[in-house]
Amino acid sequence: MRFQLTDYQIDAVSDVMAALREGAERFERSERLTAVSLSAPTGAGKTVIATAVIERILCGDENTDPNPNATIVWVTDDPSLNQQTKRKMLLASSQIRPDQLMTVDQTLDQRTLDPGRVYFIHIQQLGRGSTNYVRTGDRRRWSLWETIGTTIHDRGTEFLLIVDEAHRGTAVRQGAGKTITAQLIEGAGGALPPSPVVLGLSATPTRFIEAVARAGQRTLEPIGVDPEAVRESGLIKDKIRISHPTEHQPSDVTLLHLAVDDLRGYDDLWRRYANQQDEPAVAPALVVQVKAGASQADLSMILETLSGTWNLLDGKAIGHSFQDHTTLVLGDRTVRYIAPQDIQDDPLLRVVLFKEALTTGWDCPRAEVMFSFRAACDYTYIAQLIGRMVRTPLARRIATDDLLNSVALYLPYYDSEQVREVVAGIQSDESQIVSRIEVSSVTCPRDPQTPSAVWELLATTPTYTRPAKSHRNEVARLNSLATLLVGCAVYVDAIDVARRHVVATLDREAMRLGASLAQRVSDLEDLEFETLSLDLSSGAVERETRRAALNTRNIDDLFRRAKRILGDAAAKWYWDALCEQGMEPSKAKANVVALADDPTVAPSLESAVASLIDAWRTTYNAAINDLPDAKRAAFYTVWRQAQAAQEVTMIMPDQVTAAGSAACLQRHVYANSEGYFPVVFTGWETAVLETELRKDTLVAWYRNPSGGTAALAVPYDESGRQRTLYPDFLFFHEKDGVVVADIVDPHRPDAADTGPKWSGLARYASRHRDRLRRVLGVVEDGEGRMLSIDLKNPDVASRLDQARNETDVRAIFADLGGIY
Repeated sequence: MRFQLTDYQIDAVSDVMAALREGAERFERSERLTAVSLSAPTGAGKTVIATAVIERILCGDENTDPNPNATIVWVTDDPSLNQQTKRKMLLASSQIRPDQLMTVDQTLDQRTLDPGRVYFIHIQQLGRGSTNYVRTGDRRRWSLWETIGTTIHDRGTEFLLIVDEAHRGTAVRQGAGKTITAQLIEGAGGALPPSPVVLGLSATPTRFIEAVARAGQRTLEPIGVDPEAVRESGLIKDKIRISHPTEHQPSDVTLLHLAVDDLRGYDDLWRRYANQQDEPAVAPALVVQVKAGASQADLSMILETLSGTWNLLDGKAIGHSFQDHTTLVLGDRTVRYIAPQDIQDDPLLRVVLFKEALTTGWDCPRAEVMFSFRAACDYTYIAQLIGRMVRTPLARRIATDDLLNSVALYLPYYDSEQVREVVAGIQSDESQIVSRIEVSSVTCPRDPQTPSAVWELLATTPTYTRPAKSHRNEVARLNSLATLLVGCAVYVDAIDVARRHVVATLDREAMRLGASLAQRVSDLEDLEFETLSLDLSSGAVERETRRAALNTRNIDDLFRRAKRILGDAAAKWYWDALCEQGMEPSKAKANVVALADDPTVAPSLESAVASLIDAWRTTYNAAINDLPDAKRAAFYTVWRQAQAAQEVTMIMPDQVTAAGSAACLQRHVYANSEGYFPVVFTGWETAVLETELRKDTLVAWYRNPSGGTAALAVPYDESGRQRTLYPDFLFFHEKDGVVVADIVDPHRPDAADTGPKWSGLARYASRHRDRLRRVLGVVEDGEGRMLSIDLKNPDVASRLDQARNETDVRAIFADLGGIY
């Protein structure tokens, strides 16, 4: 893949491939049909995941042989969506060729679809009214239905049907027969057999899953992407900021002015960021949803407001995606038409006007602001559209500015109750949008009243990565890390040092194995085989055991296996080293294979390599944090690919956003122009903060976010799985002229994860006890008093390891805690 897949995307590709293999084997064994459902939150990159699956099927990888006979049909209900998918596939894949991606048109007239290709079909081509595709005659020998059916019949499990936006194509239609998509999946009469294996893609897979269950002839393999992993990846925007009037008076033009101001603000921030980071600038866009019956006067008012607020917004900077597809003429102004799938890549476009929800064929990560003239009864359109705007423009979180991780939404015709309906729609299972929502959002820069010592503490506070479900081997991580260190001029000798470290480790392993390794090499170089001679007259059988030198191609087969075991770079580096010492290349490969075959070598190598990675991470962490965002993000990718959480440091942005309707408090490290920070509290958080604010020694506090590079993340284990805790508060007090840091985490004791979470926080406190004054867990007793336990206390930590329920947790507070 040309794209660097995130951890959850790598996991999803592996899970889908395993499910497809099992489905193929199930059909070949017993002709049982299979449906694989891939669901992921909006913005998670389902198309990229599917592209990686297709690339692995057609081209193979180190663990999968290519299948040149595979034929894939990709079906949607929208031809423009197919075109955008094709473009995205060619951009994402490093191995799929343009001639392998075929858009089905009227020129396709053949018995079967070609092997080794992906065919894009939309359902209108298979409808009864599409005479150019479904009827045979003088101009067509084979209908499209016949071509697909014959391909399924001839290829069997080498045929794969992929249904994009599967929830739409499989919806139940009252009083109607099966949908075209359902017929493709289940079969249609005798002409079209059912597809042996089907892959359905959807953010909301319920309808697809229900359709599979209703048909009752397929084994369902559901595969879901963890929403928290998507949020953590930085591929989607962290927040959706909603603005609406709180007074009953005309406000649409006023808010449109503010929306343009917001767009201009995004433009300034992106330009400044691009200059600081030496990256191409992002050109943010505004999408304006007009009323269904908008008049020429309405549209002219919009254009006047846009250009009057920012003179850049005129001419080709404005386009529309109305259904008539023609240039709009509004007096002396014209507005060009732009197809939804072309919006993202148009360098001049800054504003798009539209009427309905641009939910298909449209994907525009640079759309940062949305304004809707629609009435509140159309709020479902809002949730549908905002889902197309949540992808981050650079496919990663911006660590230095929280505002650039948000999208703004203006709703002049919505009151507070109607906005709550919009929020509920955005957060519903049907939308699958996992971005957080802020209403009446405000921007809070770093509070100038916060002492520099507090910022120094925050910048050096240890935090931990969230490890992936599946991890790369340590050699691959070392190779990536060394390449980054050299490429970023952090440590120019890193690749050479990594190579010598791996070679020295394998040399030690070879010396340790000694004679047994030499014997194994000898066995590999010769192949023992047996010849049977049968005397036809007497029936006697003579057996002769013989040996022959193993062919170099078979040695190469074994060497490929060794690379999978030891890591591609390690096997190659050690083979190079042996050849440089004068060993014949084939014998050198046999030595590498023999090492890989010993079950003790790979773990020893992994341990040695992990130690070097840890040492480099500690040594060069400060230098890495000083790198531009894109380069620093590449290092964080390497950290997250480890089997266990990796220690890094927090990256504090220059400004953050907060819900302006929330309670406002002073002394937060980020504050608005009046020195206040708006924050929403739940449960016992209010009592904790009030207690700390009453102390004369408090100089600042920080509301720890639940994710991102500015969050204090603490690893813990629950039921054998690694999870992440985000403690609620960091407080900074001045004691004897020195600023010290405290962590305070209120948590309900009846929650099942309380013991494991605080046990993990206790281990964190022990590991970093010299950096923290207090680390407290806080609960409320039955009489309304707040109690705390010291998580730096070894006795508390020991008891928490054994805590299984609320009774155990409250007993720890009773025995070792006190009044908070």
